[in-house]
Amino acid sequence: MAVTTAAVIGAAAAVGGALADNKNAKASIKSQENQKAASQKFIEDQVKQARADIFKLYPDAQKSRQQGLSASLNLTQQAFPQMLNTFQQGNVAAQNQLIQGLPQMNNAILGGPLQQQPFTASTIQQPGLQIPQQPEFQQINQLGLGSG
Repeated sequence: MAVTTAAVIGAAAAVGGALADNKNAKASIKSQENQKAASQKFIEDQVKQARADIFKLYPDAQKSRQQGLSASLNLTQQAFPQMLNTFQQGNVAAQNQLIQGLPQMNNAILGGPLQQQPFTASTIQQPGLQIPQQPEFQQINQLGLGSG
């Protein structure tokens, strides 16, 4: 009988342990579900905040892009005529060198005396560019991000 009593007590202890383990498992699952819900809410809040920040930043980004494009076009507008002028001066100087060399070529072909003086180099005027004022951009901490 002592063996039977010990078996009944052991079985009751096993059933009690299983019930306690089942309660702990359910509590653990409930805790994980609560953590998952909190994490999902946090992520959703962060997504909403990011969208709000994007909507705040988009007009400033467009303005910055437009300012940069305008500065680039202004610089090109100033540089293009000066580049053409420099190119034209170089072209005219090259033509003048060819013209100065014609008598030498005639003398060489016809057997005349050649002059040994060097040709004079041409100086091309290159005016400096006036670089336009660069656009002023806002600092990120001045944009009021993350405040809903």
